[in-house]
Amino acid sequence: MSLKNVLLITLQKGAMTGYELAKEYDEKSSNFWQASHQQIYRELKKMADENLISCIEQAQQGKPDKKIYSVTPAGQQALTHWLDQPTSERLLNSPFLAKFMAGECANASAILSDLKRLVEEHQATLNMYLAFKTDFPEMKYLSKGDKLAYLSLKRGIAMEQAWLNWANDVIPEIQALSEQEQS
Repeated sequence: MSLKNVLLITLQKGAMTGYELAKEYDEKSSNFWQASHQQIYRELKKMADENLISCIEQAQQGKPDKKIYSVTPAGQQALTHWLDQPTSERLLNSPFLAKFMAGECANASAILSDLKRLVEEHQATLNMYLAFKTDFPEMKYLSKGDKLAYLSLKRGIAMEQAWLNWANDVIPEIQALSEQEQS
């Protein structure tokens, strides 16, 4: 999977400016694919160069031209091809957990500090996802697309909850290791 596919999916809703696309991405896709706005704009340029999307510039008074993106037939074909392919679900690529592999060389105090910071980040993300969840009415009233988006959001919520449960389980152990280092 790539950012390109996520952006093609997002543009299925219709033509959008880069700003609108980045906002929609933040609200709907950040629970399964992370990208900065800079990465999004770089990818949009590549996609336009590959003729997967079109870009129309619209003049604005006193502001830079607005770029409006939409999926081309070639982009639709590429997305359809990707959607029909089997996917992989290997999610874990964690620099934080890699520190645990350092064993005796690891600094437990630094890991504990990092873990506490990450708990705050994951809690904020969970709160954001829970807020998004209120945007959805009962499942029986949702369209197919909205049901699939809701089910993806539920997975994001479950993953954040699981991460926070894991963190709360290991904080006492890492705290003890940190105290041992200091004595």
